[in-house]
Amino acid sequence: MFACTDVIELDVDQVPDDRTVIQAMVTDSLMNHVVIISRSLGLYDTPEFRGITGATVYIEEWDSAGESMIRSFDYVELTNGDEGGLYISTNPFAGVHGRLYKLFINAEGKDYLAEDQLRPVAPMDSLVIRIDQERKEDLEKQNLDSTDEDFERWYELLLYATEPPNTIDYYKWNFYRNDTLENNEGRSLYYSDDKLIQENIDGFPAPLYYSKGDTFYVEQMSLTRAGYIFTADLDGAMNNDGGMFSPPPANPRTNISNGAFGFFQVSSVDTKWGIILDP
Repeated sequence: MFACTDVIELDVDQVPDDRTVIQAMVTDSLMNHVVIISRSLGLYDTPEFRGITGATVYIEEWDSAGESMIRSFDYVELTNGDEGGLYISTNPFAGVHGRLYKLFINAEGKDYLAEDQLRPVAPMDSLVIRIDQERKEDLEKQNLDSTDEDFERWYELLLYATEPPNTIDYYKWNFYRNDTLENNEGRSLYYSDDKLIQENIDGFPAPLYYSKGDTFYVEQMSLTRAGYIFTADLDGAMNNDGGMFSPPPANPRTNISNGAFGFFQVSSVDTKWGIILDP
């Protein structure tokens, strides 16, 4: 019935110097693309974002004929004065299927290189709304009122798509409710290869419920094998329970050179959105 607690700091190997962390993405959507450059933190450091300013950033876009063009990026100062490490492409552009994209960064005197290819993504055929009757009855029994966040959240979203049978494909999904990305506060990633989903994505349920009147937005993204491996590694690192059957924690495998953390992702994106009405 009684116990005391001792705080023990683990004697783990710490990275001797700050490591550069790079988050970069190019998609086939016409937009100003973003690169974020920051510094890593030690295990016992106070959690805070530390952006890197003054970096040189550009992307080379290579077509099948061996011709290339350069996409330059500019540093953007945040309005609150923080060093956000945010770099945005000087001009909007849309990635092209099949092309190779090479990221070049010089930050604080060090060069970092990465590359990824833009693969197409199977389009979503449809999204279907249905009421989860069992959940509806269960919530009604709980006598929730309109101030509870689960009030009337019993509408389920089902995704349908046809998966190309003659290619090896990897997917990632983002699900939004009322303009908010729902990913369990950053702890949940939704991804798959085509071995798992077979030839059809047949009624794949969104990992959240909606209320009548909610707006839904779904992104289905392509990944290269390198992107799939990074996503799986990141998912494993975030959800490692530390048990005896869990692998030892490790940094996700990256496509960025010179010891940087993070990943340069190049993806096609298919989207659908709507408003939840009575099915």
